[in-house]
Amino acid sequence: MVASLMALLMTVVAPAVATPAPELPQVPFAAWTVPGLVYLRHQPKVPSELAGALRRGDLVQVLEIVPAVDGKPAWAIINGGAAVPLSALRPMGERPNDAQVEASDAKFVYARVKTVKAPLYSAADEHAAVRKREKATYLLAFVPDEPLLAKGWLRHASGGFMRLRDVTLLTASLFAGEPKPTLPLAFIRRKTRLQTADKAAPATFLKRYDRAPVLAESSGRVTVQGGTLSRQFVRVAYPHKRPAEIPKKAKWLRLDLAEQTLVAFEGDTPVFATLVSAGREPHHTEKGVFRIYAKTVHSTMRGTGWADYVAEEVPWVMHFFQGQALHGAYWHDQFGIEKSHGCINLSPADAKWIFEWMPPALPDGWHTLLPGVTDVAVYIDIDRGGDRPHPAPEPNAPKSGYQWTIDHQGAKKVPLNGE
Repeated sequence: MVASLMALLMTVVAPAVATPAPELPQVPFAAWTVPGLVYLRHQPKVPSELAGALRRGDLVQVLEIVPAVDGKPAWAIINGGAAVPLSALRPMGERPNDAQVEASDAKFVYARVKTVKAPLYSAADEHAAVRKREKATYLLAFVPDEPLLAKGWLRHASGGFMRLRDVTLLTASLFAGEPKPTLPLAFIRRKTRLQTADKAAPATFLKRYDRAPVLAESSGRVTVQGGTLSRQFVRVAYPHKRPAEIPKKAKWLRLDLAEQTLVAFEGDTPVFATLVSAGREPHHTEKGVFRIYAKTVHSTMRGTGWADYVAEEVPWVMHFFQGQALHGAYWHDQFGIEKSHGCINLSPADAKWIFEWMPPALPDGWHTLLPGVTDVAVYIDIDRGGDRPHPAPEPNAPKSGYQWTIDHQGAKKVPLNGE
């Protein structure tokens, strides 16, 4: 799945309705974000290197105020050290309910559209005006509301209402990977019989997502404690050597495309192993060694043309190459097979584990973090099995000395020295 980081960066947000500027409390104070999207910068000026982004309803701590000078707007320095226009924040004790819908801590009910041109109404009433129509198979995010659901309606996260009968509610996979794994580790892809030496013994079966350390492999069989398993029903997470491009003590990930397994390492020690669903041809997942260059709590992803799709508020998104990212997938439970449009699908639990394990940590209230060129970051090594040398990685983020900036003309690369 091609993630929409640049869509996030390029989004044009309607200006907030002008309201009298409230008297500001003494710093530090809590404030919530007013616009639908606001950019964070390392310096209180435009242009300046991007540090991340906030969404409407995100709660942050204002630590310092940089006053307006010579007609230039005032800035707030918030937790995490980033700068944000002061006009984008409002100090208050509680957020309005509507401001919590988009915030980083928002919770969603997900559903797949099953009706062709399903109507999105302006109110929970079939006689209300139709705001737009959604295509069948689109994956939409809704606000949890049990009383409304009991009446056969869902409130869309961006506004409007849909009939329950026009969608199929989705239940996310409960699959979770293996912490502190003993490698190689076998994950069962489908229910299969454990063959034992005692032919008279009662049949023993391992079910999907069971796992067991591999003792040996031969002749299409995998030996585990107690017997052997058919190799065709097993995915194996293997130990791998750390590529030379990755620092000795760094955290890094190894994706084995042949096995559809992912192993997290700290230095040379495996700390987590799991199943994934990477790109299905012709939407292959790029091979090479990459640096994670963005972390986003939840983000809407879209395809265009013949690869038309929408997946709203995808959780725990971690970009590594152009639009490709690791992220949670709430719409399927088939980890261990190729399935995506190029991204690396993880169960929501696994995506959250990796997101929180991965430095740099997302400061409280932030929606997106863009690690700078000097920040500690996580690497991902992607290849189709084995430990053969990798091709030189293609640039997936601004080269040293450059960063993305946003000004009134949009997003662009500029030298860090401002030239």
